[in-house]
Amino acid sequence: MIEWIKPLLPYFQNVTLALSSMLFAYILAIPIHRKYGIADDVKKKKHTPGDFVGVLLSYAAFPVFVLLLSIPMIKWLSNPQVDSSYSQAWLSFWIILAIVRFVEGLMVETFVQLGRAFPLNRLTRGLLRLSIMMGVAFVLIKYQLNQEIGVLLTSTAIVTGVIGFAMQGVLGNLLAGISL
Repeated sequence: MIEWIKPLLPYFQNVTLALSSMLFAYILAIPIHRKYGIADDVKKKKHTPGDFVGVLLSYAAFPVFVLLLSIPMIKWLSNPQVDSSYSQAWLSFWIILAIVRFVEGLMVETFVQLGRAFPLNRLTRGLLRLSIMMGVAFVLIKYQLNQEIGVLLTSTAIVTGVIGFAMQGVLGNLLAGISL
């Protein structure tokens, strides 16, 4: 075996376990999403109390299944060569994502039960969730893994600037059309 790859094997094992737990969690969440679905508009009818709870659980199904699959993998297949702070950061991220998804589902489904449209559409909620979870990931990387995130923050600022300059004409035309 090539000697330079030996120290990297525990990390490859952890990445493989993480990806496999995410794949199995996605497969396990499919029936829940199909049965209850997620409301995007007011046209959906009000749910019965049992269905309301099922829809709320469908929002957080994927992160909860990732947690349920990850905990035994971390406990039984933990590698002493890899720092345990990585597994703690992994579990913290998925717990916070489950809470964020549950709160999002609670807000959206409350509006559906009232027969009103939720003020934020699905795309806006997704972008807001992405920004919250990126912030959580940066905080976990900085404080739980003790890694410097200055390079990550700089690169995201550069990407944002590039996208902003690239879409400058499109956004100008969009705002001009809206003002007409």
